[in-house]
Amino acid sequence: MKEKVNQLSPEDVQLFTSMEGNYLSEEERIFFDTLKYKEEYELATMNELLLIEEDNEDNLYFIRIYADEYEIGLGATKEHFQSLAEALQMQLSKIGMHANDCTFGQWLQRRNYKGIHYDRNIELQ
Repeated sequence: MKEKVNQLSPEDVQLFTSMEGNYLSEEERIFFDTLKYKEEYELATMNELLLIEEDNEDNLYFIRIYADEYEIGLGATKEHFQSLAEALQMQLSKIGMHANDCTFGQWLQRRNYKGIHYDRNIELQ
């Protein structure tokens, strides 16, 4: 087994623990299991594009930075987060999606994580 390169934040430990065994779909399980593994074992110092604008009708992007930081954006508007838990709680209206009054986590869940890619870490290619 690989050596851990990062210690999960307390917020993400709580998030992953609360989700374990409570997934609403296989895609949701894959999302949380994969990001937990990536946060612990794979650095993304050059960023990892988890979701690009072209892969969703709302033109959002979602980037993992270094180990467990994230950025969500719409056009030139973006928000930076210190944990996945924090990113998933962001209200989409904060980046200008006023027609969609939900959190980023709810948005992902509604679309069953469609468009998320787990193979865009440049450092592993």
